[in-house]
Amino acid sequence: MKIKVDQIKDKIVKIDENNPAVYWDIDNVDIKFVDNIVIHCEVQRIYKELLVQCDLTAYIDIVCSRCLNNARKVMEFGFKKSYNVDTINEVLDLYDDLREEILLNYPMKLLCKSDCKGLCSNCGIDLNLEKCGCSEILKNICLEGGTRLDI
Repeated sequence: MKIKVDQIKDKIVKIDENNPAVYWDIDNVDIKFVDNIVIHCEVQRIYKELLVQCDLTAYIDIVCSRCLNNARKVMEFGFKKSYNVDTINEVLDLYDDLREEILLNYPMKLLCKSDCKGLCSNCGIDLNLEKCGCSEILKNICLEGGTRLDI
């Protein structure tokens, strides 16, 4: 996203862009950006500062860390930064700052849903879809020394 500095005066200027996700080169092994990244920005000049406020929306395909199923999620976050007009040329290019913000907002834990039950560590059944009997079986197994395993 590029902003011509001389077009920003005292009033707030609204700029909207849809950029293909592939343009940003931000995919990794666990996250694939799909469709467009939608950017809504408001830019205002206050003395020698340009105040930029943006809302970004991106759609990502992930592999859930618990159940290993594919899921499509929405990433929404804000970006706010000021730029000194004296340090900018005629055009303010926000690409690097917005890309960095997207990377910093990667989810720490990739989950298909917040209450994902994951896979049974014994039999591998997806506990979101069905219940297994492993926990009952494991309760009855004695550990060394005769101690019962409580699950």
